[in-house]
Amino acid sequence: MIETDLSEGKGEGKAEEEKGKGDFITKKEDPQTKTKNSEKLYLLFGKVIISIAELNGKLKILHGDIRPENIMIKFNRIGDSSDVDLEPEIMNFDLMLENNSGQDLFDPTVRYQFDYRSPEMSEKIAYSSSSRTYYFKSDPLPFKFSQDFVEDVYALGKTIRTVLTTYEKYLDTQFYGYKFLNSISDGMTSSRFHLSSPQKSTPPGMTYKKIRPNMKALLKSFTLA
Repeated sequence: MIETDLSEGKGEGKAEEEKGKGDFITKKEDPQTKTKNSEKLYLLFGKVIISIAELNGKLKILHGDIRPENIMIKFNRIGDSSDVDLEPEIMNFDLMLENNSGQDLFDPTVRYQFDYRSPEMSEKIAYSSSSRTYYFKSDPLPFKFSQDFVEDVYALGKTIRTVLTTYEKYLDTQFYGYKFLNSISDGMTSSRFHLSSPQKSTPPGMTYKKIRPNMKALLKSFTLA
């Protein structure tokens, strides 16, 4: 078995002997290879989404640090062929947060790497040069994490976007799986606005609440080929 992660790096152990580069993407630009790469990513991220959905929905756990480096990829050879099955494993639960309350949860710990942190969280974070740490500006009042785990949704959307961008020249951008991943990554990192007040006043009197689709809703639209 060979292991690597979703970042642009090389596998470990015998990766280079068995897979040449140890990458989960074959770095060739012919049409057939690009289509196969796109199919691999589609199936791989399908498994990642299901894993995170189970973590959020069934176990009621916010991961808190989703990014390419924290998704390990295992290469399992299929029989005697040269083909491999890619199995993702979510790693690094140091910043996990359990929420069985069914309500939004307040917590003071700053989570996620900068590029994978939602805008609504980032705008509430400041940096202390004296202690060299990040903290919420509302401190000692903690940040309110959504009961729908939308913070993980944003981080996963950015992870998908990062991988698609990093390997774009090796991917078939017309393949339906690529288009699907491109579309859901946009949805996972965008904000939808809903009225949080029934009042019928016009802006700026209206108040809005930013929400993102949770993993349960996302799963309804995702099918593995």
